[in-house]
Amino acid sequence: VFRLTGLEEAETDGFLAARGYAQIEPSFVMQADIHPIEEETEGVVIETRPTEAWIGGAAAAYGGAKDDPELLADILARIRRPAAYATLVLDDRPVGWGIGVVERGWLGLYDIVVATDLRGLGLGRQIVRTLME
Repeated sequence: VFRLTGLEEAETDGFLAARGYAQIEPSFVMQADIHPIEEETEGVVIETRPTEAWIGGAAAAYGGAKDDPELLADILARIRRPAAYATLVLDDRPVGWGIGVVERGWLGLYDIVVATDLRGLGLGRQIVRTLME
């Protein structure tokens, strides 16, 4: 699986297509300068490797085609850059997950997901803020 961000060489998409790779879903890229964050981001635990609990929780929250923990673990094992795996915990319950990957001076935020029963409350922002810090 490749996430094309627009930072790659222009011919990368054609290079992958010629080797049999197909587009599954688009990557939406936004960029912003990172400034000190003044809001509290309590409750987010950062780890440098994905634990079984992180993989299981994130996969369950994704639902659909991404809900297979074994497939997710296989994808994560292929990340070769420094990464941070965030888990948002509320009342001792893991409720949100996200990945931050550093490459060439950029921080990529991937797979920010919150438990289905808690979506729409701004919890994903806590994950994003913590990864950016």
